[in-house]
Formats: sequence, C-alpha cells, structure tokens
Amino acid sequence: MKSILITFLILFTFNLSAQQIKEIRIDNNPKLTNVEADFLNNYLAHLNLNYDFTEKKVIFVKGNSGNIISDKTSFFNSVKEYKDQPVSVRILKLTEEEKLKSGDYDIIIGFWVKRITENRKRKIIEEISNEK
Repeated sequence: MKSILITFLILFTFNLSAQQIKEIRIDNNPKLTNVEADFLNNYLAHLNLNYDFTEKKVIFVKGNSGNIISDKTSFFNSVKEYKDQPVSVRILKLTEEEKLKSGDYDIIIGFWVKRITENRKRKIIEEISNEK
C-alpha cells in the first residue's frame, strides 16, 4: 500500500511538473522567477529537501562530477526534452560563508551529475566567484 501511494505521488508530481514547464519563459538570470521556483519546488518534491526555491539564486552544473558550469536554459531544456522521465539531479545547499564567496548564490543544482564531492563544490564556488 505504501509503495502504491509513493508511486502515485511521484507520478502526480511529474504530471504537475509537465504542465508547469510549459509556462516557463527561460532567461539566464541565476535568480529564479516565481514560476521557475514553483516548478522546482514541485519537480524536486520527491527528494524531500524541505527547501523553498522562491527568490533563490542558483548555480547550475552538469557533467559526471559537476565539472561544467551550466545555466538555467540548459537545465530547463533538459527537463523539457526528457519530459517522460525525471532528470538526474543533485542538490547542494550553500553555507553562509559559501554564499558570500560565490556572490550570494544559495544553492547548486547538478543535473546529469553522478556525484559532486566537497572538493568539487569548492571549485565550483571559486569558478563562480572569479566570474564576478
């Protein structure tokens, strides 16, 4: 019974997400719009993050270890392209110190990433801070 409920919730979430993805008008501003934040809150609900993406500034990375700095356009286009299955996502929340170093980014979203180590996380923050 529990597995049926979980399956239903996941399918419901992806169906809701498919509807929302159509409403997104993508720009490459790292700060999420309300529509983008709502989409991510629903799309990633199965991860049980207890995190609200509203008004958040996001670093997007991709590649096996998060070695490629990406952007919102690539992420949302990937989600649209694979609409029938979820995109593999890794979430890394930044500490207050990391936020300051990075230029006020709140979180890293890795997509199509197998693993992001703490060392790679530091390098991502360093790369972003050098872009300022």
